[in-house]
Amino acid sequence: MGATIERFFDALFGKADIAPTRWEYGMYAAKAASLRSSDLSRQVGAAIFTPDGEIVTQGCNEVPKANGGTYWDGDEPDHRDVKLGHDPNDLSKREIIRDLVERLFENDLLSDSARSFGSSAEITHALLTTSMEDSSIGRGALKESSAMELTEYGRVVHAEMSAICDAARMGRPLKDMVLFCTTFPCHNCTKHLLAAGIAEVIYMEPYPKSKAKELHENEIELEKRAKNRVAFLPFIGIAPTRYRDIFQKGRRKSKDGHALRWVAGQPQPQFDLAAVSYTDVENFELMKMFGELKKKEVS
Repeated sequence: MGATIERFFDALFGKADIAPTRWEYGMYAAKAASLRSSDLSRQVGAAIFTPDGEIVTQGCNEVPKANGGTYWDGDEPDHRDVKLGHDPNDLSKREIIRDLVERLFENDLLSDSARSFGSSAEITHALLTTSMEDSSIGRGALKESSAMELTEYGRVVHAEMSAICDAARMGRPLKDMVLFCTTFPCHNCTKHLLAAGIAEVIYMEPYPKSKAKELHENEIELEKRAKNRVAFLPFIGIAPTRYRDIFQKGRRKSKDGHALRWVAGQPQPQFDLAAVSYTDVENFELMKMFGELKKKEVS
């Protein structure tokens, strides 16, 4: 860990010989894929690589279209959820709760406090929502329930499955490949990753709803490699959000072609100038120019 931290600071201060590792490049590719998603819940990206760092395929969570692939912005017709205006998964989950409440209501199995909300539809609404103005007993009781964590009623294909399907459609084998994913895979994606022959999964963000370990405790291993199991490893390295800031290099050689010498303690950190307006940029550049002119006057 010490070497990793030291490398980060060397890279932050512009040490020229530091370039992305396979993991950093892979996760950056996954993050780039995620930004293509217009999913109403979250943006997730996946990228599959060979063990040597060659990209095989990418995927994001998006609605699949006829004849393969997923919808892109600008496609005609465009039937993404963001265009339709709702997430079918959320509507289906509410319908499941409403159906349960209605059956309990009709069979007189609800308490008086539950019935006080009104009709079965009103009871469902009360059980799934909280209100600052109304703190009635039972309000919001099912908002965080396991039923509301269901994901199988969505139209969106998950990023990992999208990457797998793209590889299958293009005839690219996935045996012993490495998958990078911006979020820990759900249990549904996990079984497909196992069946596809993925050897290792690198993830960045946790996903507490996933039951991957519970359902596949004999097939996967978390946070370490183990024989005859697929390793699910947390990402270690420079995150995609800082990838360009750190790895986009400035001048690295002199006019005669020699590498510029980097001395620890002298360089300044690499970061973007976050100006409020164009006038700030102009003032900054003017100050730099005046500084250069003063140097020439002195010399």
